[in-house]
Amino acid sequence: MVELQLAKIDDFNFFYEIKANKENMYWSGHENLPKYENLMNFFNETVKNQQMDLHRKIYIIMSNQLKCGYVYLDPIDKETASVSIAVIDKHSGKGLGRRALKRLLQIAKNSGYQSILAEIREDNVRSHKLFTSIGFKQTGDYHLSHIENLNKKLKMLQYRFYFED
Repeated sequence: MVELQLAKIDDFNFFYEIKANKENMYWSGHENLPKYENLMNFFNETVKNQQMDLHRKIYIIMSNQLKCGYVYLDPIDKETASVSIAVIDKHSGKGLGRRALKRLLQIAKNSGYQSILAEIREDNVRSHKLFTSIGFKQTGDYHLSHIENLNKKLKMLQYRFYFED
């Protein structure tokens, strides 16, 4: 069973562990470890504001009472939010990401969103499969993003999930 728990201040060390993970750094395009204090300030500010409408929410992915990853829900406007997800290496490939995204979609729908966006690096085949497996459709839109650790620009492909009435 997978649960999503709204992040609390004391989840920061786990959050940092994921952000500093080599695979997470690779797919997010970072070459250097995140600066601990800067990330802590970002995390604390986000956690402090996430009870308010139209603010980013960080959910910790829990499975069998273990912290396995995180997922963001970022409001774009009152009808649309974006999502991003990371699962730590030792828990990846077990379907946790798929189940976590399905739970997040329930939360988003109950919050009144009409659609959810995801931007996925063009070379991230696993993420393309994950998002399309739960109903996200590629929109055809993209933007180029400089990927620091590869020192080149890659397409960030846009996917969208629409809630049915």
